[in-house]
Amino acid sequence: MNASLARNAARAACIAMLAVPATSSADDTEFTNWSTPVNLGPVVNSSSIEGSPQVSPDGLSLYFSSNRPSEFGDFDLWVSRRDCKSCPWKEPVLLGPNINTTGEEASVAFSADGHLLFFSSDRPGDVNGFGDTDIWVSFRWNRHDDFGWGPPVNLGPSVNTEHHEFGPAFLLGSGFFGRPTFYFTRSAEEQDIFETRLTRSGVVTAPVAEINAPGALDGEPRFRGDGKEIVFFSQRDGSVGGSVDIWSATRPHANAPWSPPVNLGSPVNTQFAEIGVGMSLDGTQLYIVKGQQLGGSGLRDIWVSTRERIDDD
Repeated sequence: MNASLARNAARAACIAMLAVPATSSADDTEFTNWSTPVNLGPVVNSSSIEGSPQVSPDGLSLYFSSNRPSEFGDFDLWVSRRDCKSCPWKEPVLLGPNINTTGEEASVAFSADGHLLFFSSDRPGDVNGFGDTDIWVSFRWNRHDDFGWGPPVNLGPSVNTEHHEFGPAFLLGSGFFGRPTFYFTRSAEEQDIFETRLTRSGVVTAPVAEINAPGALDGEPRFRGDGKEIVFFSQRDGSVGGSVDIWSATRPHANAPWSPPVNLGSPVNTQFAEIGVGMSLDGTQLYIVKGQQLGGSGLRDIWVSTRERIDDD
């Protein structure tokens, strides 16, 4: 697929998703507690920095950013594959030049159908950027082809500014009439989580008031697939040891405000910094970036915590 078709496909997909009206449903999902996180080990982690993990909708690809040596340099996006959801992760492979540049690429998010990839990049010399790091989107026809991503499209001024935008999260919602939601992180005077939504007055972008804490460092939101749970990192009052921790909030349906965020506590959070997070669509796997600590491979590693869904009899 040539660059023109890729750009048109990405635009069409985004417009179609954002144009869908909204519905809601009651939330009766319950889970067990999160398990003690396990380091993904030296197959995935390196002596360099790993960050911004996110698992693909089918659960077979793990995307993350790393500054390990590569042909591009700086932070690049890598993918590790596995043959089944209980199989081990394989050696990571660098994504191609449509995604990676000599600049910094990080913070991926997928559409639930696996056709769209959102990520942050400063893409040096690109005239389509708005300054600092922007959020971009790429399209692929084959949702299982990790190397089929087309040339990315900048999400434009409704999301990107001269400030640092990163940490995207995209949610279509449940069913054909689910509410489309796009969250991202903006670092300006403060670092907050923002929402961009389509209204009758046009596209509106604003901070997510019930999630952000005044004066705190908030970022990298991740949705459960039904839109009723969000996780993110934050350095706010209540964090373990005053460090950056993973927090969560819930809501009864995808149109409702979020509950007051709660610290996930032990064993997910520690006195070390938990500075990145990814969640599987079914909400049973949490991929956490932890600062250097006992059992790690490098400066920052990716760990995984799991839980099980409790089904009513």
